[in-house]
Amino acid sequence: MKVAIYRVLIDDYDYSIEDPFLDKNYDYYLFTNQRTNKFKNYKKIFIKDNELNPSLQNRKLKIIIPEILLSYDVVIYLDNNIKICAPINKILKKFYFSDCEIGFCKHPYGHTLTDEINSCINFNQSKKEDLFREISYYKKNNISAKEVLTDNSFLIRRINTLLEKNYSSEWFEYVKNFSGRDQISLPFIRSKFKLKEMLFDFSPRKFNNYFSVLPHKFKYERKRKKKLVRHIISLTFKIIFMYYLFIRYSFFKVKTKYE
Repeated sequence: MKVAIYRVLIDDYDYSIEDPFLDKNYDYYLFTNQRTNKFKNYKKIFIKDNELNPSLQNRKLKIIIPEILLSYDVVIYLDNNIKICAPINKILKKFYFSDCEIGFCKHPYGHTLTDEINSCINFNQSKKEDLFREISYYKKNNISAKEVLTDNSFLIRRINTLLEKNYSSEWFEYVKNFSGRDQISLPFIRSKFKLKEMLFDFSPRKFNNYFSVLPHKFKYERKRKKKLVRHIISLTFKIIFMYYLFIRYSFFKVKTKYE
């Protein structure tokens, strides 16, 4: 089983903090437009800026697996602020020896599609008009949404079926042409292409045995000065928790439900 794990770092958006745990049996890649000495165990693939904005450039690399990774059996995408704290080989084997084509985790807050649309509007993550235009397009073309809504910060994909069905290109077109939110479009892609999927009943963004999530970098502005202290406290506690998970496994060999 040849496995690649990759991340994408566009601009100075996330802290360059190493994963506490990395399995030597897998290959690691970082696709970035930054010159960085961090991520020492990752093969760095430098990418040039293009006509896409940073958000879409990130999502394109997330959704359309780069060509250099297509020789692997299984490829895992991780958001850059999700850190590996313990072995994930049991998850990988469970997926590899199934007939599933894609694997992901449940939404951290149990959102429905309607909840997620409202959240995107409330937190200014996308324009209301673009979201409604996207949903209208799916309805007009009789493309239904598949439940349950997923957390796309962690994606496992089987390469042979990815190449056969070629669903990634269409998925990115929806993201680019409409709301820019891959969580909104993936339920429709899953339905349209009838993907065989594996849903893991944890989220990398909530307490789990494998991953820890760090906040994105703080964008300092005067009006947000009061939030800086909260950000520093949050980052500190999350880094402590990240190493707690690592020590918990390394020294106490705590078993997970997949072992």
